[in-house]
Amino acid sequence: MLNLNKIFYGIFFFSIFSILFAFFLQYALGHAPCKLCIYQRIPYYLIIGIGIINLLFNKNLKFLLLLIAFLLIAEFLVSGYHTLNTFGFIEYTGCESASLPSDISQLKEALMNDSLVVTCSNANLKYFGIPLSLYNTLFSLFFLLIIIFNAKKKQDKKLNSQDKKLIEEIVRVDHAGEHGATQIYRGQLAIFNKNTDFGKEIQEMADQEEIHKSKFDELIVSENVKPTIMFPLWNLAGYALGVGTALLGKKAAMACTVAVEEVIGQHYEEQAEELKKRKIKPDLLKTVKKFREDELEHHDTGVEHQAELTTGYVILSKTIKQLCYTAIKISKKY
Repeated sequence: MLNLNKIFYGIFFFSIFSILFAFFLQYALGHAPCKLCIYQRIPYYLIIGIGIINLLFNKNLKFLLLLIAFLLIAEFLVSGYHTLNTFGFIEYTGCESASLPSDISQLKEALMNDSLVVTCSNANLKYFGIPLSLYNTLFSLFFLLIIIFNAKKKQDKKLNSQDKKLIEEIVRVDHAGEHGATQIYRGQLAIFNKNTDFGKEIQEMADQEEIHKSKFDELIVSENVKPTIMFPLWNLAGYALGVGTALLGKKAAMACTVAVEEVIGQHYEEQAEELKKRKIKPDLLKTVKKFREDELEHHDTGVEHQAELTTGYVILSKTIKQLCYTAIKISKKY
């Protein structure tokens, strides 16, 4: 896989070369460009401008390469159209060019014979029997394919045994955790009235956990990961924890939420850092980061409901956290 900087500056310097070569043909050799030739220069001008912006301000290279990819597509279409015109497959009558002879007598003769002005198909210079427009078509396609291939290779990076082990642990643990979280809220909703303001807040958090659960239900299949053997026990324990804390009151129920979501939020953060460091599974990284934000919102909701004022909060919180840590540790391996 090529370095993004190498791809970016390879296209940048090629664009500079193309424009300088076009100027050489026009001003040194007297080959005036036709309209399609001028149009072909525009993407190169813009690519050079993007390159200068990156040199000066060091902007997001991935975004700039995306812009360049669109410009290469435009270059491919215009130069391809010019090539088809050159070979007579299509006709573009609105395009003329002047080729200026260097000798005065030849210029006079060209003016007398009205042969100075030529169409696009005749103005397209050829090197080794190949029109310049076709060179542009091939080079723009070449660079475009490099960008696409590089992006695909980066996304489909081959996982080594350690990477595979990490992915399996993440999917298995998070799958169990999200099922457990939905069971906790289900247990609490069995005690609290869903139609009350407090019950509606519990339901809202439960609905988000259902989305998380569904996503990891998909991932555990797509990543071919076996669920933890403790899955039935975690579900039962989650429901019991939800019912038990709800029976202790609203603050205790929220104390449970704060403790659980704090552990899950921290766990998601560690997973995100590891995925980012290894540069694998960008889609999974995006999922983990999004779900972490949701879990921290639940944590903050619990704090707002005075969870920390629960009688015996410290003991209750530490107990729940320790249960979560133990469940995570076991689910990673089994």
